[in-house]
Amino acid sequence: MNITNKGQKIVHIGALTLLPGESKPLPKPYEGNDTIGLMLEKGVLSCDAPFQSGRTSAAPPVQDGAGTTDPGQETGSQGGTTDPGQNDQVDQIQERIKAINKMNRGELDAACEEAGIEVVEGDTIPTLKEKLIAKLQEQ
Repeated sequence: MNITNKGQKIVHIGALTLLPGESKPLPKPYEGNDTIGLMLEKGVLSCDAPFQSGRTSAAPPVQDGAGTTDPGQETGSQGGTTDPGQNDQVDQIQERIKAINKMNRGELDAACEEAGIEVVEGDTIPTLKEKLIAKLQEQ
C-alpha cells in the first residue's frame, strides 16, 4: 500500500520520511494505525488502497448543536440530574484550586495556617499545594 504526502510539511512515519508530494510504501506495522487514518481523513496523506483503522470504523464526530443536552438535564455520576447549585460549588472549588496553584511560598504558608494545616520543615511548594487542595476537596 502506497501513501502520498499531500501536505506542505515533511511527514515521519517510524523510519519512513515523506517529503511533500512524495509517495512511498507504508510500513506494515503502520497499516491500520489510527494516526495514519486521521491524517488520511484530514487530507494530509492519501492512499492508493482502502485503509481501515479504528478511526474509520468509529461513529462520526458529533456536529455542532447535535446531541447537546439542556444544562439542567445533565446527568451526574449517579445517573440522575445534577443540581445547578452543585455546579456552582464545583466551579468555586476549581477557581480556588487555580488560585492555590498561583500562590508563592509565603501565600501558601499563610493559607495553610488559616486552613489549620500543619507546615513542617521539609514541606515544598508542591507539597503545600497538595495539602491545601486536599483540604479544599474534603469540604
